[in-house]
Amino acid sequence: MDGNTFTRLLHGARMLQIAGVIGNDYSRGYQRGLRRLLHGKRFGSEAEHAHWLRMGLDDDPEVELGNGYRDGFAARDLCKVFASCDEATAEPQSTFA
Repeated sequence: MDGNTFTRLLHGARMLQIAGVIGNDYSRGYQRGLRRLLHGKRFGSEAEHAHWLRMGLDDDPEVELGNGYRDGFAARDLCKVFASCDEATAEPQSTFA
C-alpha cells in the first residue's frame, strides 16, 4: 500500500464515521488495520497483530473492532462498500429553488 491510498482510505473511513455510517469501534479497528498494513511490523508486535485479527471471533465481544481491523488490514474501500463518501458527507440540498 502506498501513502496516497492509505490517506484516501483513512479519510473515507473518517468521513463515514462522522456521517454515522460506521460506528466508532469499527472505525478505530479499521484505522489501526490500515496503519498495520502501511507500516507492517514497525506498527505493533506480531502478538498484537494476531490479537487484533482474532478480535470478535470465537465469542470475543469486540466484534466491531475486529471486523474493522480485518477490513482495514485488507484495504477494503469503505466508500465503495457503504456509499459514496461524497454522498455521505454532502450537505443536504434544498428542494426549493
